Amino acid sequence: MLDYTDYQMFRDDTFKLNETTFDLEPALNEIVELFEKEAKQKLLNLQTTLSPTIPNQICSDRQRIQQMMFTFISTAIDSTNYGTINISVAFNTESEQL
Repeated sequence: MLDYTDYQMFRDDTFKLNETTFDLEPALNEIVELFEKEAKQKLLNLQTTLSPTIPNQICSDRQRIQQMMFTFISTAIDSTNYGTINISVAFNTESEQL
């Protein structure tokens, strides 16, 4: 999910996350909205599901999460010809990770 520059920074141990506290649902919805028109043109239905175990606020790199979601949704639309694309996000309570 990282571009080449990010990969090089990760390899060189200079990759930094910009951690902030934010609400995940609006951040995800912003990305989904970018793809709604394209999905409708292909007669696809985009559906998002957020687990109730997700905290209201999370501490992470909002831009990186949105970048990954952008890539996941873009790939899903490109490789799906019909039906529904379900974007599901859950919180692993054992490891406390998304």
